[in-house]
Amino acid sequence: MTTENYEKNRVIGRTKIFGFVVSTVISSDYGPETAIVDSNGPLVVERYLTRDLAEQGHLRWLESLRTGLAYVRDLTTDEIFKLE
Repeated sequence: MTTENYEKNRVIGRTKIFGFVVSTVISSDYGPETAIVDSNGPLVVERYLTRDLAEQGHLRWLESLRTGLAYVRDLTTDEIFKLE
């Protein structure tokens, strides 16, 4: 699979905002999910049943960061992280 095809088929959204990256992709193990990437690394914050729900979720996470979101729970570790 070429990089272009991967982007087209697996990446739902990737947005840089306030020094963070909100990345929503179709992962090979869990399906659609959103991660926020900060100095802690990628923090998986939400998983979805469908691509449409993932697209909506990506926009919700962007809005959350715009309105001052400071802490998130990483679904892979169940730990709370302060976004930095």
